[in-house]
Amino acid sequence: MGGLREDLQARLEKFLRALGARETIVELKVIGERRCLAGAQGMMISGVAVGRVFVSLGILSRLSREEIDFVLAHEAAHICLNHLPVRMLVDSLQGAILAFGARSPLALSAALLAELAKLLKYKLGGLPAEAEITRDQELEADITAVILTRNKEAALSCLIKLAEGDLDRPSHLWEVLGAKLPVMTVRERIGELSRRVEALERMGVRLSGG
Repeated sequence: MGGLREDLQARLEKFLRALGARETIVELKVIGERRCLAGAQGMMISGVAVGRVFVSLGILSRLSREEIDFVLAHEAAHICLNHLPVRMLVDSLQGAILAFGARSPLALSAALLAELAKLLKYKLGGLPAEAEITRDQELEADITAVILTRNKEAALSCLIKLAEGDLDRPSHLWEVLGAKLPVMTVRERIGELSRRVEALERMGVRLSGG
């Protein structure tokens, strides 16, 4: 396991440096979860990437080396593009609104109306700001990972495998009034990634074949 972790760590650091990190303080951890899971917590501060990335045994057992590279590059992108601080700011604002609402009936009514407005927007085919941020960050990390790995085929096959073939499965979720709703399906995520890859390829960027 030690040799595997060291190999994954080296591959992760390669992607972090390709994204502009002059120094990396990012620990990679392999977790004993049999489900397909991966995640990143961290940020880029003055050219130093700090944080932690985890990958599960479920991912390592199901994906090829090239597909695992896509996962590592995707998580490296979350760190170097400072996605976490943006999400934390949005979550903090949401938390502050709810905390204030708990002490004020008027504020609570306003917060409830805001939640209902989010739900209405979703029913009309849109997403609230926090869900849009999640969607945009995931897609940005996806296309960044494809650019880093130069392997669109591995990216697409990776997403299909992680969905276990169920492309209508939610890729990520957001919550409103206690209900969890999809930010996008895996099918929508693959479709958007494919469109972005095609646009770059029309510009002459080679993203196929590793």
